[in-house]
Amino acid sequence: MPLLQNSTSTKEIQPFATDNATPLSAIRWWEAWYWGVLVGAIIVDLLYIRAFAVDAICMDEWAFIPYLQQFNEGRLDYGHFLTWQHNEHKPFFPLIMLFCVARVTHYDVRALQYAGLVIIALTGVGVLLLARRRLLSLPLGVIYMSVVAAFMLDLRQWENLINGFSGSTVAVSMFFVFSLYFLDAVRKFDWRIIVAILAAFCGTFSCANGLLVWPLGIFLLLCSRALSGIEVRRAMLAPLAVWLAASGAVVSFYFATYEGVRRDLTGNIATLCSRGRLLETMQTFFTALANPLSFEPYGAVATGVAMFLLLVLVFQAVIRRQWKMTRDSIAPLTLLLFGLLSTAMIFLGRSMDGPAALLTSRYAAITCFSVVGLFTFVASLEGIDAGKKMAVLACLTYAMFVATLSTDLYGLAVGPNVRKTRLEAAEIVRNYRIESDRRLSTIMPFPTALRMYAPYLEQQRYSVFGHR
Repeated sequence: MPLLQNSTSTKEIQPFATDNATPLSAIRWWEAWYWGVLVGAIIVDLLYIRAFAVDAICMDEWAFIPYLQQFNEGRLDYGHFLTWQHNEHKPFFPLIMLFCVARVTHYDVRALQYAGLVIIALTGVGVLLLARRRLLSLPLGVIYMSVVAAFMLDLRQWENLINGFSGSTVAVSMFFVFSLYFLDAVRKFDWRIIVAILAAFCGTFSCANGLLVWPLGIFLLLCSRALSGIEVRRAMLAPLAVWLAASGAVVSFYFATYEGVRRDLTGNIATLCSRGRLLETMQTFFTALANPLSFEPYGAVATGVAMFLLLVLVFQAVIRRQWKMTRDSIAPLTLLLFGLLSTAMIFLGRSMDGPAALLTSRYAAITCFSVVGLFTFVASLEGIDAGKKMAVLACLTYAMFVATLSTDLYGLAVGPNVRKTRLEAAEIVRNYRIESDRRLSTIMPFPTALRMYAPYLEQQRYSVFGHR
Protein backbone atom coordinates (compact mmCIF):
# COMPACT_ATOMS: atom_id res chain seq x y z
CA MET A 1 0.00 0.00 0.00
CA PRO A 2 1.76 3.23 -1.11
CA LEU A 3 2.44 6.11 1.24
CA LEU A 4 1.65 8.56 -1.55
CA GLN A 5 -1.38 7.79 -3.69
CA ASN A 6 -1.55 9.00 -7.27
CA SER A 7 -5.17 9.97 -7.36
CA THR A 8 -6.80 11.49 -10.38
CA SER A 9 -10.28 11.45 -8.91
CA THR A 10 -12.06 14.76 -8.51
CA LYS A 11 -13.53 15.44 -5.11
CA GLU A 12 -17.04 16.77 -5.21
CA ILE A 13 -17.92 19.60 -2.90
CA GLN A 14 -20.88 19.29 -0.57
CA PRO A 15 -22.01 21.78 2.07
CA PHE A 16 -23.37 19.34 4.65
CA ALA A 17 -23.67 15.58 5.00
CA THR A 18 -25.70 14.13 2.12
CA ASP A 19 -26.15 10.71 0.65
CA ASN A 20 -25.01 11.81 -2.79
CA ALA A 21 -22.31 14.34 -3.60
CA THR A 22 -23.71 17.64 -4.81
CA PRO A 23 -22.20 19.36 -7.86
CA LEU A 24 -20.31 22.54 -7.07
CA SER A 25 -22.50 24.69 -9.30
CA ALA A 26 -25.57 23.63 -7.30
CA ILE A 27 -24.27 24.48 -3.85
CA ARG A 28 -22.20 27.64 -4.23
CA TRP A 29 -24.71 29.64 -2.24
CA TRP A 30 -23.71 27.62 0.83
CA GLU A 31 -20.27 29.18 0.64
CA ALA A 32 -21.77 32.47 1.76
CA TRP A 33 -21.77 30.98 5.27
CA TYR A 34 -18.01 30.87 5.75
CA TRP A 35 -17.31 33.98 3.69
CA GLY A 36 -19.86 35.70 5.90
CA VAL A 37 -18.01 34.49 9.00
CA LEU A 38 -14.78 35.90 7.54
CA VAL A 39 -16.41 39.27 6.86
CA GLY A 40 -17.92 39.27 10.35
CA ALA A 41 -14.51 38.59 11.90
CA ILE A 42 -13.00 41.42 9.85
CA ILE A 43 -15.70 43.79 11.11
CA VAL A 44 -14.97 42.76 14.71
CA ASP A 45 -11.27 43.47 14.13
CA LEU A 46 -12.08 46.84 12.55
CA LEU A 47 -14.16 47.84 15.55
CA TYR A 48 -11.42 46.56 17.85
CA ILE A 49 -8.83 48.79 16.19
CA ARG A 50 -11.20 51.75 16.25
CA ALA A 51 -11.92 51.27 19.95
CA PHE A 52 -8.42 50.66 21.30
CA ALA A 53 -5.74 51.74 18.80
CA VAL A 54 -3.65 54.80 19.66
CA ASP A 55 -1.44 56.95 17.44
CA ALA A 56 1.84 56.40 19.28
CA ILE A 57 5.21 55.14 17.99
CA CYS A 58 6.88 52.65 20.32
CA MET A 59 9.87 50.31 20.56
CA ASP A 60 11.30 48.96 17.27
CA GLU A 61 9.45 51.49 15.13
CA TRP A 62 11.87 54.20 16.28
CA ALA A 63 14.74 52.39 14.55
CA PHE A 64 13.04 53.01 11.20
CA ILE A 65 12.68 56.80 11.51
CA PRO A 66 16.06 57.68 9.87
CA TYR A 67 15.12 55.57 6.85
CA LEU A 68 11.68 57.19 6.73
CA GLN A 69 13.40 60.58 6.54
CA GLN A 70 15.62 59.35 3.69
CA PHE A 71 12.56 57.93 1.93
CA ASN A 72 10.66 61.21 2.18
CA GLU A 73 13.67 63.22 0.98
CA GLY A 74 14.37 60.88 -1.94
CA ARG A 75 17.75 59.84 -0.52
CA LEU A 76 16.93 56.22 0.33
CA ASP A 77 19.37 53.77 -1.28
CA TYR A 78 16.93 50.99 -2.14
CA GLY A 79 19.68 48.54 -3.03
CA HIS A 80 21.31 48.97 0.36
CA PHE A 81 17.99 49.08 2.19
CA LEU A 82 16.92 45.78 0.61
CA THR A 83 19.77 44.09 2.47
CA TRP A 84 19.43 46.12 5.69
CA GLN A 85 19.12 43.77 8.64
CA HIS A 86 17.02 44.27 11.77
CA ASN A 87 17.84 41.54 14.29
CA GLU A 88 17.74 38.38 12.09
CA HIS A 89 15.31 39.86 9.58
CA LYS A 90 15.50 41.87 6.37
CA PRO A 91 12.11 43.64 6.48
CA PHE A 92 12.31 45.58 3.21
CA PHE A 93 8.72 45.22 1.94
CA PRO A 94 6.90 45.83 5.26
CA LEU A 95 8.99 48.95 5.83
CA ILE A 96 8.32 50.29 2.34
CA MET A 97 4.62 49.84 3.13
CA LEU A 98 5.15 51.66 6.44
CA PHE A 99 6.91 54.56 4.70
CA CYS A 100 4.16 54.91 2.08
CA VAL A 101 1.35 54.87 4.65
CA ALA A 102 3.33 57.24 6.89
CA ARG A 103 3.78 59.74 4.06
CA VAL A 104 0.08 59.71 3.17
CA THR A 105 -1.26 59.80 6.76
CA HIS A 106 1.47 61.82 8.51
CA TYR A 107 2.52 58.59 10.24
CA ASP A 108 -0.78 57.86 11.90
CA VAL A 109 -0.04 54.53 13.59
CA ARG A 110 -3.74 53.68 13.49
CA ALA A 111 -3.63 53.76 9.69
CA LEU A 112 -0.77 51.26 9.80
CA GLN A 113 -2.85 49.01 12.01
CA TYR A 114 -5.73 49.14 9.54
CA ALA A 115 -3.24 48.29 6.78
CA GLY A 116 -2.06 45.36 8.89
CA LEU A 117 -5.64 44.14 9.16
CA VAL A 118 -5.93 44.20 5.37
CA ILE A 119 -2.89 41.91 5.21
CA ILE A 120 -4.33 39.59 7.88
CA ALA A 121 -7.64 39.47 6.00
CA LEU A 122 -5.91 38.63 2.70
CA THR A 123 -4.04 35.85 4.50
CA GLY A 124 -7.35 34.49 5.72
CA VAL A 125 -8.76 34.61 2.19
CA GLY A 126 -5.72 32.72 0.88
CA VAL A 127 -6.07 30.03 3.54
CA LEU A 128 -9.77 29.57 2.76
CA LEU A 129 -9.00 29.24 -0.95
CA LEU A 130 -6.41 26.57 -0.13
CA ALA A 131 -8.73 24.74 2.26
CA ARG A 132 -11.84 24.98 0.12
CA ARG A 133 -11.33 21.91 -2.05
CA ARG A 134 -10.09 19.84 0.90
CA LEU A 135 -12.82 20.69 3.39
CA LEU A 136 -15.98 21.26 1.35
CA SER A 137 -15.82 17.67 0.07
CA LEU A 138 -16.48 16.48 3.64
CA PRO A 139 -19.70 16.26 5.64
CA LEU A 140 -20.01 19.45 7.71
CA GLY A 141 -17.49 21.05 5.34
CA VAL A 142 -19.09 24.50 5.57
CA ILE A 143 -18.91 24.35 9.37
CA TYR A 144 -15.22 23.43 9.17
CA MET A 145 -14.57 26.32 6.80
CA SER A 146 -16.46 28.73 9.06
CA VAL A 147 -14.40 27.70 12.09
CA VAL A 148 -11.17 28.15 10.11
CA ALA A 149 -12.33 31.59 8.93
CA ALA A 150 -13.05 32.74 12.49
CA PHE A 151 -9.80 31.22 13.79
CA MET A 152 -7.66 33.03 11.21
CA LEU A 153 -8.99 36.45 12.28
CA ASP A 154 -9.59 36.01 16.00
CA LEU A 155 -8.24 38.39 18.62
CA ARG A 156 -5.40 36.01 19.48
CA GLN A 157 -3.53 38.45 17.22
CA TRP A 158 -4.51 41.47 19.31
CA GLU A 159 -0.92 42.77 19.28
CA ASN A 160 -0.94 42.85 15.48
CA LEU A 161 -4.14 44.89 15.63
CA ILE A 162 -3.59 47.51 18.36
CA ASN A 163 -0.06 47.28 19.70
CA GLY A 164 1.87 49.11 17.00
CA PHE A 165 3.26 48.10 13.64
CA SER A 166 3.74 44.33 13.15
CA GLY A 167 4.15 44.41 9.40
CA SER A 168 6.93 41.85 9.17
CA THR A 169 5.00 39.12 10.98
CA VAL A 170 1.74 39.52 9.10
CA ALA A 171 3.38 40.20 5.73
CA VAL A 172 5.47 37.02 5.71
CA SER A 173 2.30 35.03 6.47
CA MET A 174 0.42 36.57 3.57
CA PHE A 175 3.24 36.19 1.07
CA PHE A 176 3.82 32.57 2.07
CA VAL A 177 0.15 31.65 1.74
CA PHE A 178 -0.15 33.19 -1.72
CA SER A 179 3.11 31.65 -2.89
CA LEU A 180 1.81 28.29 -1.67
CA TYR A 181 -1.56 28.84 -3.34
CA PHE A 182 -0.03 29.45 -6.76
CA LEU A 183 2.56 26.68 -6.39
CA ASP A 184 -0.25 24.26 -5.62
CA ALA A 185 -1.85 25.16 -8.96
CA VAL A 186 1.32 24.68 -11.03
CA ARG A 187 1.06 21.95 -13.67
CA LYS A 188 3.43 23.44 -16.24
CA PHE A 189 5.53 26.54 -16.75
CA ASP A 190 3.16 29.49 -16.82
CA TRP A 191 2.42 32.73 -15.02
CA ARG A 192 1.59 30.93 -11.76
CA ILE A 193 5.19 29.93 -11.06
CA ILE A 194 6.30 33.53 -11.69
CA VAL A 195 3.72 34.91 -9.24
CA ALA A 196 4.72 32.26 -6.68
CA ILE A 197 8.38 33.28 -6.98
CA LEU A 198 7.55 36.98 -6.61
CA ALA A 199 5.45 36.28 -3.51
CA ALA A 200 8.23 34.11 -2.07
CA PHE A 201 10.79 36.87 -2.72
CA CYS A 202 8.61 39.42 -0.93
CA GLY A 203 8.12 37.03 1.99
CA THR A 204 11.87 36.41 2.27
CA PHE A 205 12.50 40.13 2.54
CA SER A 206 9.75 40.61 5.11
CA CYS A 207 10.83 38.28 7.92
CA ALA A 208 13.48 35.58 8.38
CA ASN A 209 10.76 32.92 8.43
CA GLY A 210 10.22 33.73 4.77
CA LEU A 211 13.38 31.80 3.92
CA LEU A 212 11.42 28.62 4.65
CA VAL A 213 9.32 29.11 1.52
CA TRP A 214 12.17 28.06 -0.79
CA PRO A 215 12.90 24.55 0.55
CA LEU A 216 9.21 23.99 1.25
CA GLY A 217 8.40 25.04 -2.31
CA ILE A 218 10.88 22.47 -3.63
CA PHE A 219 9.22 19.87 -1.41
CA LEU A 220 5.77 20.77 -2.72
CA LEU A 221 6.78 20.70 -6.39
CA LEU A 222 8.65 17.40 -6.07
CA CYS A 223 5.77 15.70 -4.27
CA SER A 224 3.16 17.16 -6.61
CA ARG A 225 5.14 15.95 -9.60
CA ALA A 226 5.48 12.47 -8.08
CA LEU A 227 1.70 12.25 -7.65
CA SER A 228 0.85 13.38 -11.18
CA GLY A 229 0.51 11.59 -14.50
CA ILE A 230 3.38 11.14 -16.94
CA GLU A 231 2.51 14.16 -19.09
CA VAL A 232 2.19 16.47 -16.09
CA ARG A 233 5.46 15.13 -14.66
CA ARG A 234 7.27 16.13 -17.83
CA ALA A 235 5.56 19.52 -17.95
CA MET A 236 6.49 20.23 -14.31
CA LEU A 237 10.24 19.86 -14.94
CA ALA A 238 10.42 23.44 -16.23
CA PRO A 239 8.72 25.16 -13.24
CA LEU A 240 10.73 22.98 -10.86
CA ALA A 241 13.98 24.05 -12.55
CA VAL A 242 12.93 27.71 -12.44
CA TRP A 243 12.02 27.45 -8.74
CA LEU A 244 15.37 25.78 -7.95
CA ALA A 245 17.25 28.53 -9.80
CA ALA A 246 15.26 31.27 -8.05
CA SER A 247 15.82 29.59 -4.68
CA GLY A 248 19.57 29.46 -5.17
CA ALA A 249 19.76 33.05 -6.39
CA VAL A 250 17.58 34.59 -3.66
CA VAL A 251 19.05 32.62 -0.74
CA SER A 252 22.61 33.34 -1.93
CA PHE A 253 21.81 37.04 -2.25
CA TYR A 254 20.17 37.04 1.18
CA PHE A 255 23.13 35.53 3.00
CA ALA A 256 25.78 37.41 1.01
CA THR A 257 25.01 40.45 3.17
CA TYR A 258 23.85 38.63 6.29
CA GLU A 259 25.40 39.99 9.48
CA GLY A 260 24.92 36.80 11.49
CA VAL A 261 22.63 35.94 14.37
CA ARG A 262 22.63 37.63 17.74
CA ARG A 263 24.82 36.24 20.47
CA ASP A 264 21.82 35.62 22.67
CA LEU A 265 20.35 33.34 19.99
CA THR A 266 23.44 31.13 19.86
CA GLY A 267 23.47 31.19 23.67
CA ASN A 268 19.84 30.05 23.73
CA ILE A 269 20.65 27.05 21.56
CA ALA A 270 23.63 26.09 23.73
CA THR A 271 21.56 26.38 26.90
CA LEU A 272 18.69 24.32 25.50
CA CYS A 273 21.10 21.53 24.57
CA SER A 274 22.90 21.51 27.92
CA ARG A 275 22.65 18.62 30.34
CA GLY A 276 20.04 18.63 33.05
CA ARG A 277 17.61 20.82 31.08
CA LEU A 278 15.71 18.18 29.13
CA LEU A 279 12.46 18.53 31.09
CA GLU A 280 12.57 22.33 31.07
CA THR A 281 13.40 22.36 27.35
CA MET A 282 10.44 20.08 26.61
CA GLN A 283 8.11 22.30 28.65
CA THR A 284 9.37 25.34 26.77
CA PHE A 285 8.85 23.63 23.42
CA PHE A 286 5.29 22.57 24.28
CA THR A 287 4.55 26.13 25.35
CA ALA A 288 5.73 27.43 21.98
CA LEU A 289 3.66 24.79 20.17
CA ALA A 290 0.55 26.00 22.01
CA ASN A 291 0.95 29.62 20.86
CA PRO A 292 -2.01 29.76 18.43
CA LEU A 293 -4.37 28.09 20.90
CA SER A 294 -3.39 29.44 24.33
CA PHE A 295 -2.50 32.84 25.77
CA GLU A 296 -1.64 31.90 29.37
CA PRO A 297 1.45 29.90 30.43
CA TYR A 298 -0.21 27.53 32.91
CA GLY A 299 -2.47 25.79 30.42
CA ALA A 300 -0.11 26.16 27.48
CA VAL A 301 2.04 23.13 28.33
CA ALA A 302 -0.97 20.80 28.42
CA THR A 303 -2.28 22.29 25.17
CA GLY A 304 1.13 21.87 23.55
CA VAL A 305 1.37 18.24 24.69
CA ALA A 306 -2.08 17.51 23.22
CA MET A 307 -1.07 19.15 19.94
CA PHE A 308 2.18 17.17 19.88
CA LEU A 309 0.42 13.84 20.51
CA LEU A 310 -2.08 14.58 17.75
CA LEU A 311 0.78 15.33 15.35
CA VAL A 312 2.49 12.07 16.31
CA LEU A 313 -0.77 10.14 15.81
CA VAL A 314 -1.30 11.55 12.33
CA PHE A 315 2.29 11.24 11.12
CA GLN A 316 2.76 7.70 12.40
CA ALA A 317 -0.44 6.66 10.61
CA VAL A 318 0.85 8.20 7.38
CA ILE A 319 4.35 6.72 7.74
CA ARG A 320 2.92 3.27 8.51
CA ARG A 321 0.77 3.65 5.37
CA GLN A 322 -2.49 3.36 7.24
CA TRP A 323 -3.55 6.72 5.82
CA LYS A 324 -2.57 7.74 2.29
CA MET A 325 -1.55 11.13 0.96
CA THR A 326 -2.84 12.33 -2.40
CA ARG A 327 -1.83 15.36 -4.43
CA ASP A 328 -4.37 17.39 -2.46
CA SER A 329 -2.45 16.55 0.74
CA ILE A 330 0.81 18.25 -0.29
CA ALA A 331 -0.20 21.92 0.06
CA PRO A 332 -1.78 21.41 3.54
CA LEU A 333 1.30 19.45 4.62
CA THR A 334 3.51 22.29 3.38
CA LEU A 335 1.39 24.80 5.33
CA LEU A 336 1.70 22.61 8.42
CA LEU A 337 5.48 22.33 8.04
CA PHE A 338 5.81 26.11 7.69
CA GLY A 339 3.87 26.57 10.93
CA LEU A 340 5.93 23.96 12.79
CA LEU A 341 9.30 25.21 11.50
CA SER A 342 8.35 28.80 12.32
CA THR A 343 7.37 27.66 15.81
CA ALA A 344 10.79 26.02 16.13
CA MET A 345 12.47 29.30 15.12
CA ILE A 346 10.44 31.18 17.75
CA PHE A 347 11.32 28.50 20.30
CA LEU A 348 15.05 28.88 19.62
CA GLY A 349 14.95 32.66 19.57
CA ARG A 350 12.77 33.36 22.62
CA SER A 351 13.20 30.29 24.84
CA MET A 352 15.28 32.10 27.46
CA ASP A 353 12.80 34.97 27.76
CA GLY A 354 10.19 32.91 29.59
CA PRO A 355 6.83 31.37 28.67
CA ALA A 356 5.15 34.74 28.16
CA ALA A 357 7.56 35.55 25.33
CA LEU A 358 6.78 32.26 23.59
CA LEU A 359 3.06 33.04 23.83
CA THR A 360 3.46 36.53 22.40
CA SER A 361 0.30 37.46 20.54
CA ARG A 362 1.91 38.70 17.34
CA TYR A 363 3.42 35.27 16.60
CA ALA A 364 -0.08 33.80 16.18
CA ALA A 365 -0.13 35.19 12.64
CA ILE A 366 2.47 32.52 11.78
CA THR A 367 1.95 29.74 14.32
CA CYS A 368 -1.75 29.42 13.41
CA PHE A 369 -0.64 27.56 10.28
CA SER A 370 0.40 24.57 12.38
CA VAL A 371 -3.24 24.10 13.43
CA VAL A 372 -4.93 24.99 10.15
CA GLY A 373 -2.34 23.01 8.19
CA LEU A 374 -2.88 19.90 10.32
CA PHE A 375 -6.64 20.29 10.00
CA THR A 376 -6.65 20.48 6.19
CA PHE A 377 -3.95 17.79 5.93
CA VAL A 378 -6.07 15.27 7.84
CA ALA A 379 -9.10 16.25 5.76
CA SER A 380 -7.20 15.46 2.54
CA LEU A 381 -5.97 11.98 3.57
CA GLU A 382 -7.50 8.90 1.99
CA GLY A 383 -7.72 5.28 3.08
CA ILE A 384 -8.61 6.54 6.52
CA ASP A 385 -11.49 5.19 8.57
CA ALA A 386 -14.30 7.76 8.42
CA GLY A 387 -14.84 7.57 12.17
CA LYS A 388 -11.18 8.23 12.94
CA LYS A 389 -11.03 11.13 10.51
CA MET A 390 -14.16 12.69 12.02
CA ALA A 391 -12.70 12.22 15.52
CA VAL A 392 -9.45 14.02 14.66
CA LEU A 393 -11.29 16.78 12.81
CA ALA A 394 -13.72 17.14 15.73
CA CYS A 395 -10.82 17.56 18.18
CA LEU A 396 -9.21 20.25 16.04
CA THR A 397 -12.55 21.97 15.37
CA TYR A 398 -13.24 22.08 19.10
CA ALA A 399 -9.73 23.41 19.80
CA MET A 400 -10.06 26.18 17.21
CA PHE A 401 -13.58 27.11 18.33
CA VAL A 402 -12.63 27.29 22.02
CA ALA A 403 -9.41 29.17 21.20
CA THR A 404 -11.31 31.69 19.09
CA LEU A 405 -13.91 32.28 21.79
CA SER A 406 -11.45 32.51 24.69
CA THR A 407 -8.89 34.67 22.88
CA ASP A 408 -11.60 37.02 21.66
CA LEU A 409 -12.73 37.51 25.26
CA TYR A 410 -9.13 37.99 26.36
CA GLY A 411 -8.50 40.47 23.56
CA LEU A 412 -11.52 42.51 24.62
CA ALA A 413 -10.28 42.45 28.21
CA VAL A 414 -6.73 43.52 27.41
CA GLY A 415 -7.73 46.23 24.90
CA PRO A 416 -8.51 49.00 27.43
CA ASN A 417 -5.23 48.42 29.26
CA VAL A 418 -3.26 48.60 26.02
CA ARG A 419 -5.04 51.81 25.07
CA LYS A 420 -4.29 53.38 28.45
CA THR A 421 -0.60 52.41 28.24
CA ARG A 422 -0.21 53.76 24.72
CA LEU A 423 -2.01 57.00 25.54
CA GLU A 424 0.58 57.50 28.27
CA ALA A 425 3.30 56.67 25.73
CA ALA A 426 1.92 59.25 23.32
CA GLU A 427 2.04 61.90 26.03
CA ILE A 428 5.64 61.00 26.91
CA VAL A 429 6.72 61.26 23.26
CA ARG A 430 4.89 64.55 22.85
CA ASN A 431 6.90 65.96 25.79
CA TYR A 432 10.20 64.26 24.92
CA ARG A 433 12.19 67.47 25.46
CA ILE A 434 11.39 67.60 29.17
CA GLU A 435 10.83 63.92 29.99
CA SER A 436 13.44 61.95 31.93
CA ASP A 437 15.47 59.17 30.33
CA ARG A 438 13.77 56.70 32.64
CA ARG A 439 10.36 57.63 31.27
CA LEU A 440 11.57 57.71 27.68
CA SER A 441 13.09 54.24 28.05
CA THR A 442 9.57 52.85 28.51
CA ILE A 443 8.94 53.92 24.89
CA MET A 444 12.33 52.95 23.48
CA PRO A 445 15.26 51.25 25.26
CA PHE A 446 17.66 53.95 24.00
CA PRO A 447 16.39 57.40 25.07
CA THR A 448 19.25 59.18 23.29
CA ALA A 449 18.10 57.78 19.96
CA LEU A 450 14.52 58.81 20.67
CA ARG A 451 15.64 62.38 21.40
CA MET A 452 17.58 62.29 18.14
CA TYR A 453 14.72 61.07 15.95
CA ALA A 454 11.75 62.85 17.56
CA PRO A 455 12.59 66.33 16.18
CA TYR A 456 12.07 65.09 12.61
CA LEU A 457 8.64 63.74 13.51
CA GLU A 458 7.83 67.03 15.22
CA GLN A 459 9.02 69.02 12.22
CA GLN A 460 6.86 66.97 9.85
CA ARG A 461 3.93 66.97 12.29
CA TYR A 462 3.92 63.19 12.25
CA SER A 463 2.13 60.89 14.67
CA VAL A 464 1.46 62.50 18.09
CA PHE A 465 2.88 65.83 16.92
CA GLY A 466 0.08 66.17 14.38
CA HIS A 467 -2.60 66.32 17.08
CA ARG A 468 -1.58 69.61 18.63
